[in-house]
Amino acid sequence: MRYYSTQRPLGPGTFPRQDGTESVVNFDGPTYCEEIGREAWGYIEYQCGLEPNECSRYELTPGLVTKEQGTNGTIPCPHCGRWSEYTSL
Repeated sequence: MRYYSTQRPLGPGTFPRQDGTESVVNFDGPTYCEEIGREAWGYIEYQCGLEPNECSRYELTPGLVTKEQGTNGTIPCPHCGRWSEYTSL
């Protein structure tokens, strides 16, 4: 699950830690990301989705999911089974 940082570069304390953090990518500066339709400083990918309150607390914007992954704005995490809110394509 990919989450974009639209307010600042990703660094210590700017995103929630969880087992399964796959990668953190910072861009050279704010970069337009078609997936979310706005500029972001970078993104982080997790194996398991974040709760909506975690996204809000860290000002992260979830990336889009495909129709194969889910519909109606919610999908189950393929690893933990927890349902999270996302914007579907």
